[in-house]
Amino acid sequence: MKREIATQWVKALRSGDYKQGTGVLRSSDNRFCCLGVLCEVLREELNLEVTKIPSDYNHAYEYEGSQIALPRKVRDYVRMRSSDGDYDDRNSLAKLNDKGMSFSDLADVIEANMKVL
Repeated sequence: MKREIATQWVKALRSGDYKQGTGVLRSSDNRFCCLGVLCEVLREELNLEVTKIPSDYNHAYEYEGSQIALPRKVRDYVRMRSSDGDYDDRNSLAKLNDKGMSFSDLADVIEANMKVL
């Protein structure tokens, strides 16, 4: 993963500017998965298409057509090995986020594993 992007992402996760959520990149009430925060960090730089899904559907936003995993455009740009943030054979950032690990602790995981993400 690109170091400069990881640094921006970690800073955003620790900023307190994002409410944490689970199950989707970004919920309709603006709660974010850690991967959704990465999408927000890169939103303008990559000119990401963000679409709010009608409330009678899934109550979420899509980034480049993806609600749950990193869109290919983001994954390729940051050079992440998977769309779930896998960093070993058993763990991914998405799983840790959805199990309730805090953004601050996830930032620590990102810093410790940025070379293999």
